[in-house]
Amino acid sequence: MDRSAHPDLHRCLERSSWRHLLAVMASHGLPCSTRWKKAALVETLHTHLAQPDVLRSTVARLSEPTQDVLAALLRADGALPTSTFTATFGAIRPSRPWRKDAGPQQPWQNPTSPTERLWYLGLLYLDPPRPAPGITQQVVVPADLLAQLQRLLLFPQSGYPVRLYRRPGRPANLAWHVALLLATLEEAAIRPLHGRWLPPRTLAALASRSGLDQAASFQLNRSERRLPYLAFLHYLAQAAGLVAGQRRLGLTALAWQWLAAAPPNRWQSLWQAWLSAPSDLGRRFEFPWAGLMPQAANLVLTQLRRLPLADFTPLAQVVEQAHLSDEYKLLAQPWDQAEDVVATLIAGPLFWFRIVDIGEERPEAGAPVSPSRLLRLTPMGAWLLERPDCGPPLFSEPQPCLVRPPNHDVIRILPAAQPLHLARLVPICEWLAPQFPAPEQRLRLSEERVGRTVAEGTEVAQIFHAMEAALNRPPSRRMGQRLRVWAQAGQQVRVRHLTVLETHDPERMGQLRSRKLIRRHLGDALSPTRSELNPAGLPALLQTLRSLGLYAAPPAELEPPADHAPRASTDTQPAISGADASLLYMAGLVYRGLGAHVPLPASLSAEIIDTLADQLTPAQREAAEHSARQVLEQLRATLQGYLAFPAWQIPNGAEDILPMIEAALAGEQDLVLTYWGAGREQTTVRQVTPYWLEQRHNALYLIAYCHLREAERVFRVDRIHSARPTPAAKNHDSVIKVP
Repeated sequence: MDRSAHPDLHRCLERSSWRHLLAVMASHGLPCSTRWKKAALVETLHTHLAQPDVLRSTVARLSEPTQDVLAALLRADGALPTSTFTATFGAIRPSRPWRKDAGPQQPWQNPTSPTERLWYLGLLYLDPPRPAPGITQQVVVPADLLAQLQRLLLFPQSGYPVRLYRRPGRPANLAWHVALLLATLEEAAIRPLHGRWLPPRTLAALASRSGLDQAASFQLNRSERRLPYLAFLHYLAQAAGLVAGQRRLGLTALAWQWLAAAPPNRWQSLWQAWLSAPSDLGRRFEFPWAGLMPQAANLVLTQLRRLPLADFTPLAQVVEQAHLSDEYKLLAQPWDQAEDVVATLIAGPLFWFRIVDIGEERPEAGAPVSPSRLLRLTPMGAWLLERPDCGPPLFSEPQPCLVRPPNHDVIRILPAAQPLHLARLVPICEWLAPQFPAPEQRLRLSEERVGRTVAEGTEVAQIFHAMEAALNRPPSRRMGQRLRVWAQAGQQVRVRHLTVLETHDPERMGQLRSRKLIRRHLGDALSPTRSELNPAGLPALLQTLRSLGLYAAPPAELEPPADHAPRASTDTQPAISGADASLLYMAGLVYRGLGAHVPLPASLSAEIIDTLADQLTPAQREAAEHSARQVLEQLRATLQGYLAFPAWQIPNGAEDILPMIEAALAGEQDLVLTYWGAGREQTTVRQVTPYWLEQRHNALYLIAYCHLREAERVFRVDRIHSARPTPAAKNHDSVIKVP
């Protein structure tokens, strides 16, 4: 791009609004007042921002993600279309009235994206300031600042020009890549090779989604041992307790908490997991630096903690200082061997964690100096190494996922989004190929995956909860209709085991259902001669039938053998007993059914449910499913107001209302009730003619004729606020009283 077309700093400041200039002044700590005229602000800021020392200190204060955003703009010669730039790196909020004493509410003190941070520091501007028809608005760096910023970020100086090494991935974000790994494992069941290595197909998908340079050469490098960065992601997930299992890799409850945590907490969790990981785990992945003892690694970290933030230091000097402070000779001998071991540690985990920047010194032509590697401590590294003079870097505010027409089924997820949304949406979406250089992940809602997810037990309401949380708004009407239609494919057909009580004629079935001891073990009637039976109550039912002179033998598959034992587990965890597996299986079904009513904090995959079901006999499995259905039905009845949980706190208890109702029943007298209805959530006054009192699910109900609705109604006694008899008994000819 032609740099002469870029406006210079003075021109950018002149075209900026007065409110924006005040915000830039406040961001740099310059004295300003609302009485200042725009011309004075322009001259002051032009003089301040044009100073090389000011630019150097401003860039040094930027966080690593913000520096990456500015570097991406500088690589494009300082100009990119506004729509592309803001969609990738975050938008700029509309300007607000400037208030001097607004505190942290000011936008420049609490930016929501790296773009907004650079905007309020005066390092980038909009050209033209307002969109115009036929003109593409761009985000630009002033022409007179472009060369200085490129030298600071792209070509830093340290005696000789230094070429910075590029971290793996697009974007180069370790925590985001770990989230991509967890989402990939949540997408489908993964069976590791030899109990530890990720299969080649998973590696290829993860490399493509992370934007790694090795993605194109996976035909040659199909083993995780030859891809150290991907192996390190897997190693971190296991060290932090985010992934468990050897037969099937699955996300743990800690993984869902990690995905929902704030960005600083996610980085600190991974860093602490790496520091405290056992050395055996590193040797298992065959890392070169795994042979270093923890004390030796601490020596290296101590030397890095003492490095300056802005200057480069030779790698050999860091190794030599660590070797001189090695009192117990923990580092290998001789020094060149120690340098190789420490170099693998620094160029691997510490470089990927953004602890240090690594560059290669490139001497001028003819200079008698051989190239050497240099290190520079980053603000992220100073924070993770707990330097007292450095606080946490600036992280972007979480951004919602995007759905833009005409592709209403494509969901775009930026790295600044909460990775929890990515893991929740992958079971119902197809993962589209990423479009680089845009670092976003694109998912497309799939009819097949939605139907399959619902068939495996996920409630439709839980899918809507996940979509609403990801988009930060309810799904559109069109999307909601599609999800409901697609979900019907997983609801219309169901395969499950049933234990059935069968009689030779309907009359015998009616006689059995009339007995309370038998009816308590029966479920839904399947036909006049068949009824569903709870397998857990089978022994009691057989005993009751024998007392009536009826004899039935249970099916052979419902009788566990005497030597029945739970199936041996191939994982490192001990095998679960049959009783414990039955309770866990029932709890898992109940937990998954809660998704119809409340958003679940973590998803429960079908693999976990199937693993528990495999350890049960058919009788145990059917009993657990029957118990889970009963619990969910009672919960549904509770939410609809038919159980003993009061939906509204009544000042007077039922013991105060009950005598009035009983007296009205005895005297055949009408009552005037002040009643709170759960459905409408409001209090109404009604005149009723009481019929009788009835107990339902441990709650007392009054069945009465309501003169307001002119129909028979059911009133829950603990929702009656007050009751009083009418002055005189009334004879209602149109009401048929039931004794």
